[in-house]
Amino acid sequence: GSGELNERAEWEEFDESTAVLVMTHSRAAYLERALWSLGRAHPGSGDRGLPVVVSQDCQEERHEDVDAEVARFQDEMDGRMEVQHWHHDVPYQERVDQHMFINVAAYTKIALHYRWALARIFEQRVGSEQRLATDGLGGNATTSEGQGGWRFQRVIILEDDMEVAEDFFDLFRGTYRLLERDRTLFCVSAWNDNGKAHLVSDPAQLYRTDFFPGLGWLLTRRLWDEELRDKWPKQFWDDWIRHPDQMKGRQSIRPEISRTLNFGQRGVSKAADFERHISAVVLNTYPIQFSALDLHYLQHDQYLDMFYSRLSNATIMKYSTYAHRYRRDNDIVVRYLRGKLGPVGNRFGIMDDHRGGVWRTAYREIVSFPFNGKWCFLVPKDYEETGLLPPGYRIGNDMCC
Repeated sequence: GSGELNERAEWEEFDESTAVLVMTHSRAAYLERALWSLGRAHPGSGDRGLPVVVSQDCQEERHEDVDAEVARFQDEMDGRMEVQHWHHDVPYQERVDQHMFINVAAYTKIALHYRWALARIFEQRVGSEQRLATDGLGGNATTSEGQGGWRFQRVIILEDDMEVAEDFFDLFRGTYRLLERDRTLFCVSAWNDNGKAHLVSDPAQLYRTDFFPGLGWLLTRRLWDEELRDKWPKQFWDDWIRHPDQMKGRQSIRPEISRTLNFGQRGVSKAADFERHISAVVLNTYPIQFSALDLHYLQHDQYLDMFYSRLSNATIMKYSTYAHRYRRDNDIVVRYLRGKLGPVGNRFGIMDDHRGGVWRTAYREIVSFPFNGKWCFLVPKDYEETGLLPPGYRIGNDMCC
């Protein structure tokens, strides 16, 4: 029918104007796992859509095993998808103060590589000959003398330690229009920081969050051109994005069940939370065709009403220790002292750190997740005094235990 034709036209528009960027450096074995996962999930529309760009950081040395892995992937995918291999090979010259616990130089190189690769993605034009030119920030950037318009309107950003779910691309196909129309949204991410097996249940459920999740996310040309490009940081780009100066009160869409799996135990960050949290996040195995779903509930006003209506009808747990035994068919509320999510969060197994003053997965300062077949809301005890509770709503309608 006409609905299917419209849906297919939107897919094609998305696929033809979206790049897939995989950032890598020296971890050939990781990259192999990431690329073959991507190959399995990719819709395989030949040269027409979703080209994969592997951007390799060679600021200090060239890793031939990484080159070989990309070449093998290119050969295997020939005719099924376009695969480009870029080398960021300008020598690293930045002088930074070293910190005894943090490899600042490594984070600086990563930020430089990201800036270079994203600039190059968004400077490609349709049907034009590409030539290389220095972009003034170190590295080579692509410019064009062709007459075509910009080739890419958005980019999906991955790293070499991520597997993707079978429906990874359809998550973005189904949400990109909403992202581009709703100025209260920042990005769409495939990652749920609290996506452990006991904290997820519905593969079709999506959420809004004030926290930037990263780890497989969709960046629009508009956000890059108008805001991020000219002030990209020298290091720690992800925490820089999470600062209120960049987020500006906007939210990200994220799934209940992650569509990326982060297996990067070996890397720059030393993965302090890897064993306890990140490695426990599960990858979705029940594919959802998001592009066929009605996702209007994610629009700003509809989501706010849905969220606070559920909160208003929830049961308040007087003591969080009883939440695990509570079996009534009702959402629950657990209160905690502002700034001290840890003791309550640990009982449920959620991540209890924050960036830019925002707890991971939080929406308007409330952390919510599925628990025993219902929703659990972790709400600061002084929430009524913050001005965030909209008129006509309340925090819970009865108390138990």
